[in-house]
Amino acid sequence: MKFNLGKKKPSKYLYLVPSGENYAQWEILDQDELDRRVEANELKDNGRLFALDKELTIRTEKTTYID
Repeated sequence: MKFNLGKKKPSKYLYLVPSGENYAQWEILDQDELDRRVEANELKDNGRLFALDKELTIRTEKTTYID
C-alpha cells in the first residue's frame, strides 16, 4: 500500500505526534519508511503527516523551570 499526498510525490514527510501539553515528537520519514510504517500499522492515531516539498529548518528550544 503506497501512501500518496497528491500528484507530485514528495521524497520526505514530517511526522508529528502530540505528547503532553503543547509538546510534540517529530520525525522526518522518507517514502520507504512511511510505506513500511503504514504496512506495519505503526502510525499513531493522533499523529499528523506533512509532505515536505522543500528544505525544512527546525529550531528547538529548551526551557528550564526553576522553583
